[in-house]
Amino acid sequence: MNRLTKLMLFTVLTGLLAAGCSEPAVVEEAAPKLEKVYYLLDGAGTPQYEEIPEPDQMHMEYSHYNDAGREVRITAEITNNPDYQVQFVLPDEAEKVFTEPEVSMATSNEETSTYEVRFEVKEEYFTAHPDVQVVYDTAWEQSKDDQKFIIWKTQTSVSSQI
Repeated sequence: MNRLTKLMLFTVLTGLLAAGCSEPAVVEEAAPKLEKVYYLLDGAGTPQYEEIPEPDQMHMEYSHYNDAGREVRITAEITNNPDYQVQFVLPDEAEKVFTEPEVSMATSNEETSTYEVRFEVKEEYFTAHPDVQVVYDTAWEQSKDDQKFIIWKTQTSVSSQI
């Protein structure tokens, strides 16, 4: 190395030290990639139903999803049709991950009913599967005999890492 190169290298290093770069660079580890597990409502083996005629179909007026820690709360306001039943559904396989949903009617009037749903994540599932993200469907269904209509369907996820 010639004298000019050594002088330039010394100048650069001195400048870096003066600028506060005396600490070695910190390399952060990337978070582990989570394996995705899907629990969906429209999988193979789902029975086919006759769709409810459009004039009789109920509609979602309002929906709010809230997950506070490991508890999920859903509020939904749905139009009424006394000839049909309304239910909240999760895929059957989701029972591995969640407690049984508790559904209650909060309010009801002539035009709409407001339902509240509450369920929790089973911590033991994520203890056994620490690097998993569960993607799952929820839906509100209207039904009567062999007729069914999905009023509202949504997909969300929960992972082992809060």
